[in-house]
Amino acid sequence: MLQPYLPNAKHTDFHFTYFRNGNYHFSFKYFDSADGFYYDRKRYHNHVAIYKSESSILLHKDIEPHRRDIDENDPLDMFMMNEPLLPWDNRPIGHTFSVVGMSFSEEGLKKIDWLEQVNFDEATDLIIDVDQYTEHEVSFGCALFSAGNPAFDFSLNPPKVPFIEKILLIDQDLSIKVYVIIIPK
Repeated sequence: MLQPYLPNAKHTDFHFTYFRNGNYHFSFKYFDSADGFYYDRKRYHNHVAIYKSESSILLHKDIEPHRRDIDENDPLDMFMMNEPLLPWDNRPIGHTFSVVGMSFSEEGLKKIDWLEQVNFDEATDLIIDVDQYTEHEVSFGCALFSAGNPAFDFSLNPPKVPFIEKILLIDQDLSIKVYVIIIPK
């Protein structure tokens, strides 16, 4: 999807960060094989901050970012809403992070940079057997919500659509749900 806009991007990492104070941003990290630099491109609700380094360890305290306004015509600026989010203490809370989808086709799986060793914790990580779902479309999502919020009850999904979830309790009233929806091609 983003390859046409950053054709030389390698070793990419996409993620959202939503801090307790409401600070929320989308981060797109990558190595640019054309210029040999590592980038961390953070899109906030009101601006973009781009960190650039020769090291893969981007220590933001040591790097002054290039800041700019949001460009509505730049497809890389579309990954955020234009309003700030509320702090977690404002209840009830319910926020679904953008869903990312990919094809688990043989061709699609070849494009993934697989790590030799992955440290994971079955108690907190959602683990999917990729081989079990070849030739499927897979959508990854995440929701932060307070207890009893009916908007985050996914039991109403069609029963034939495989759905895998993991719910992590943050405090007595706040949970994170990480989920995967698997759709045969």
